[in-house]
Amino acid sequence: MLEEVKKVYIKGKSYSLEKNLQDFVLYTMRRLLENNAISEEELIKIQDKDYCKKLLNLDFPLLTKNPDEYQNDIHHSRYYAKETFFVKDFYLCNHWFKQDDLFSKWLLSLSVKS
Repeated sequence: MLEEVKKVYIKGKSYSLEKNLQDFVLYTMRRLLENNAISEEELIKIQDKDYCKKLLNLDFPLLTKNPDEYQNDIHHSRYYAKETFFVKDFYLCNHWFKQDDLFSKWLLSLSVKS
């Protein structure tokens, strides 16, 4: 994770970067969406597989409304499923390993734009 950055501020709210990566992504994305802290333009982009590959080195979109589209094995879902992520009928990708710097940089880019 970015050593010099402990928190980012997006739309006046603070987000800590000091959690387990998957828990951090889940917690942070939930808060960002609940607070409408991601622009509509960026929300569309993070539903694109190619964009997420370049941005976050994910093999799947960060958010999707159709997780079955990316289900290549019934036993290995790539999204937190069984119910929608929490808002706007999105499912969140759960395929996180060592993208902590990339996710943190993306959060910082949101902070700069806000």
